[in-house]
Amino acid sequence: MSDLAEHLTVEINKLKASIQSFEQLVAKKKAILMNLENKLAVENKPVMIEGCGKFIYPDEKAAKVAMVTINATMNDLNKKIERKYFCDICNGWHLTSKKWKGNYNQGRSFLKNKNQ
Repeated sequence: MSDLAEHLTVEINKLKASIQSFEQLVAKKKAILMNLENKLAVENKPVMIEGCGKFIYPDEKAAKVAMVTINATMNDLNKKIERKYFCDICNGWHLTSKKWKGNYNQGRSFLKNKNQ
């Protein structure tokens, strides 16, 4: 076998291994998501998630409804839920009382760097 053919075979094997690892990660994330969706469907409330330690909402609409409801019922008028945001760690939505100080892409790269 030529050097080029050997090199290509090695690279192909690396790619196959990488794809297999990625598929395993996707399957694991899908299982976690299904479990959370089942809990949300049964309990009809946000679930605390291990990955980021925050309450997770399944979609933006659920987070918005929760934000409006919480703000309408909060006794402390000095603090309110300011916004909802998507989390790359758990692939869910969270609420925060902190105002946004940057742009969306800065936040995403901050989270990725923070968790590496």
